[in-house]
Amino acid sequence: MRYLPLLAMLLPAVVTEQSPAVPRSNMPVIGKAPAKAHCERPGARRVGDAPPPGVRKLGEMPPAKPIYTVVREIDGCPIPVSVRAR
Repeated sequence: MRYLPLLAMLLPAVVTEQSPAVPRSNMPVIGKAPAKAHCERPGARRVGDAPPPGVRKLGEMPPAKPIYTVVREIDGCPIPVSVRAR
């Protein structure tokens, strides 16, 4: 009987100290979309000193240069980076 108050005091502490059934993992989750509000939404951007778009003949236009865009992730935000062809 004298251990009953001690047991009543220690039981809540023991129950809260139990480890969770599934341990948390430090591994990153692949394919999880970041839900961050601070990310800037990439939209249409004007590059360089290109003239504003308009109607021009094909012969008046400069030769085409392929430009590839790679989307990188920095701090969970997608950042488009343009890479010129070699």
